[in-house]
Amino acid sequence: MKKRQTYPKLEYLFYGAAGFMLIALLLNLYNIHQYINSLVQAKQLVIAQQLVKVIIAYLEVTLPYAFYTMSLFGFGYFITHFKKPEELSVKKEEPTKKANPSTEEDDEDIDAFLLENRK
Repeated sequence: MKKRQTYPKLEYLFYGAAGFMLIALLLNLYNIHQYINSLVQAKQLVIAQQLVKVIIAYLEVTLPYAFYTMSLFGFGYFITHFKKPEELSVKKEEPTKKANPSTEEDDEDIDAFLLENRK
């Protein structure tokens, strides 16, 4: 018997992508900090005089990654918490077999036939 290949759930893929984007966000934040720090040490930038440019530089680099991280995490959260109820059940119940009404009537007819022929 072949095993069926299983795939990760969609929400885990979104959470993984959000984690990857969070790492990219932190790396870009570190890189822009190092770049601005090197400009300050080279005396090419004075933060107090060009504070708006420094803030804009941080936002330009990090804001897209922050948006992607929040969006991917939000998609995963949405999929996890707004599934259909039958998908949320851990154990699916097997449908119970209902007695066929025609079978019960046939049994009663057979019993009546046997009782009549017994005499």
